[in-house]
Order: sequence, then C-alpha cells, then structure tokens
Amino acid sequence: MAAGSAPSTTRPLRSPKGPTTLLLVRHGRTSTTGSVLPGRAPGLHLTPEGLEQARSAATRISPLKPGAVYASPMERTRETAAPIARAAGLRTRTAKGLIECDFGDWTGSSLASLRRRREWATVQTSPSVFRFPGGESFAEMSERMWDQLLVLVRRHRGETIVGQPRGSDQGGCHHGHRKPPRRVPAGGGVTLFGDRVALR
Repeated sequence: MAAGSAPSTTRPLRSPKGPTTLLLVRHGRTSTTGSVLPGRAPGLHLTPEGLEQARSAATRISPLKPGAVYASPMERTRETAAPIARAAGLRTRTAKGLIECDFGDWTGSSLASLRRRREWATVQTSPSVFRFPGGESFAEMSERMWDQLLVLVRRHRGETIVGQPRGSDQGGCHHGHRKPPRRVPAGGGVTLFGDRVALR
C-alpha cells in the first residue's frame, strides 16, 4: 500500500462450503414389497421387518451426523425416516417432489400380472421412453426428482442430508445421475451422492 493512501476496505472472500452429501434411503419392507405396485395409494405402512430395517438404517447413518432428514408424504417413507431423524435429534421434513412415481392405471396391480403385459418389456429395457397409462413417465419422474434434490442440496450446502424417496424414484435418480452413485457399505438400501450434481 502506498504511503498516505487509505487502507483497503475490501473484505476477504469467504471460502466456499464443503461438498454436500446426499443419502437416498429406500423405505423399509411393506406387505406389498415384491408382489404389488402400490404407487401413491395411501395407507400402506411398514411391516415389523420394515420397521427394524428403518432402525438399522438409523444406526448406520447416525455417525454421519445428518443436518436434515426429508421424506415424501407417503406413510412408508415417513415411517422409515422417523428413526433416522430421531437418532439425529431432528424432525422429518416433507419434500413433495420425492413422492412415488404416479403409476396411473397400473397402481395396485400385482407384479405377476404386469409381467404378462407386452409393455413390461419396455419398462425393463427402455424405461426412459415409457409412460404409465394414466400416470407419469420415467422422464417426468426423473426431472421432478432432480428438481427437488437440487433445491435440498442448495438449501444445505456443505451438510449431510437424508432423502426418503420410494424405490422407483430412487431409480429415477440413478438414471439421471452423471456418474454411478456409490453404495454406502451399511446396507439398508442407502445410496450416497456427492454434490457433483451440477450445482452452479
């Protein structure tokens, strides 16, 4: 600084926060798991096994010290989130964008009957071009899910947060992610995303 000049009032730049870690946790087992496509039908709760899975996930996630726990409005996701939030001393927040895919006319159908449909091959081999009759497409689900996740990650920069989508919604996240997600070696259907989700 030159002699006699006023001292600089420029504040030092703040260092950016560290990466955000997003944990996507599939809900615990229900009475329809593996047999029926329940979709957004209300009133579906975790079985005793599912509740134990949720408690196990809470035990494994707790050491990561999450700063927020979000769930869709569905009972099964909120029941899975509850012990995770409780173990972290948090309350479960609602994120509507995490809600189950809208399966339309297929809601409540048995998987055995759906596998006999000709459209089932498209669901398995080319899901990005399929729309559920009377419902939404995988592409719409993926876009909705990512919009919601980006809001949450921006809201919690530098933190570890937990999201509770249904299994098919989590699959939509995988489909839209640029790099394969890493599995947390804790079981319980936990998937870890770093904040390499194109935040700008």
